Amino acid sequence: MLEEFFADTALPLDFAIRSIVGLDPEAVAARFAEFARRHPSITAKQTRFLALLQNHIARFGSVTLDRLYEQPFTVVDADGLDGVFEKPEEIDDLLDILSVFAPPMAASAGTKESPERTRH
Repeated sequence: MLEEFFADTALPLDFAIRSIVGLDPEAVAARFAEFARRHPSITAKQTRFLALLQNHIARFGSVTLDRLYEQPFTVVDADGLDGVFEKPEEIDDLLDILSVFAPPMAASAGTKESPERTRH
């Protein structure tokens, strides 16, 4: 029945539902905890950005790359992601995490060299 209701949506059913109810905050936090373990020298500014990002994903189920250059992420730094993270390996690891939570079509369309990323 749900599949019939969401038949016209571009998102798979699980992502449509995720966009409504969000994700388990603990599952999201586990991904970001691994990032913190790999990058133990992250700053307070980066930690704040990551907390906003975790909350957004837990609440809405995913986040798009272009969204990282808008409110609330620009509260931490006006340049969004680029103003918070400078090391390419940190940005690459963060984008890998985001791809885990992205809908299949967004994950395959968004690469580390995406137009949105190079534009900012």
